[in-house]
Amino acid sequence: MQFKSLSHAKVLLALCLVTASTSVHFGMKWSAQVASQDSSLKSARANTEKSKSAFDSLSQSLQPDAKVLSLDSALAAVMLEAFNRRVEHGVSVASANPAKVGGGSMNQLSTLAEDVPNSSLKSVKVNLTGTYETYPGLMAYLTDLQKLPVAVVRLKVQEQSFEASLRVYGPLNP
Repeated sequence: MQFKSLSHAKVLLALCLVTASTSVHFGMKWSAQVASQDSSLKSARANTEKSKSAFDSLSQSLQPDAKVLSLDSALAAVMLEAFNRRVEHGVSVASANPAKVGGGSMNQLSTLAEDVPNSSLKSVKVNLTGTYETYPGLMAYLTDLQKLPVAVVRLKVQEQSFEASLRVYGPLNP
């Protein structure tokens, strides 16, 4: 009986040693992983602080763009430029009228304005018709108009006449 107990004790002792050594092995491995993760966390926090300070210094040095024109101011500026710039570029404007798509009657600005998808802006379509002396003059005329919050969405040129559809953009109430 004593022999059985002694061998039984040896097996139990060996099992305890294997369990302890396995625990030590995996404990060391996990502590190395924790140390690695801790250094990664410290590095990420340092990078976050650098990014925040860079963002703060950049936001202080940047100046905002020019004041955004309201839709009525932008429309007035486009109509004024359409007539003021025509002579220097050899363009004659027969008509310039804002109109809702599918209609040609004059309405209040709020009824003419259409939503611009995914933004708080509105837009109004303006139809320009007229004639031009030279094609480069017409292109320069349209380029001058594009310095305002406007986009040329359609241009039809036939001989010396043209039809242009412009979109004027801006907030309805700034």
